[in-house]
Amino acid sequence: MGIKIDGIDNLLNKLNKLSHIETEKAINEVAEELEKKISSKAKTFSDTSYMYVGKGETRKYGLSCYVDVGFSKDNAPFDLWKSLWFHNWGYFDKGLNFRGKIYINIHQFWFNEAVKDSKSDIQKRLKQKLKAEIGEALR
Repeated sequence: MGIKIDGIDNLLNKLNKLSHIETEKAINEVAEELEKKISSKAKTFSDTSYMYVGKGETRKYGLSCYVDVGFSKDNAPFDLWKSLWFHNWGYFDKGLNFRGKIYINIHQFWFNEAVKDSKSDIQKRLKQKLKAEIGEALR
């Protein structure tokens, strides 16, 4: 005696495809877009340091995938992008002080603002890409 279930092979194939969705590809594409947005924000007050915004290596932990976007010694030496780092946190100007201020904070937290400004757009794009991947897997 046996039970026959029609379509079980199709169901198992779809579940298998769903468990192997390429999230890494979608996350890397969105990370490149975020990299461009951070770079364009830095370009408004930086001469060349904006060119050193980069994304780190993709890290996978189980089904999760992570990418760091920003500045890193792996992308370029600190001396090349340190001006943007100091602008982000503020600094004491003990040299030529033209404005009469000792603590310079004109672009303070520019990096956080750039990420926050692009957060909803980046999340939308990532959601669209993952929905497309899921749609393809379910076909």
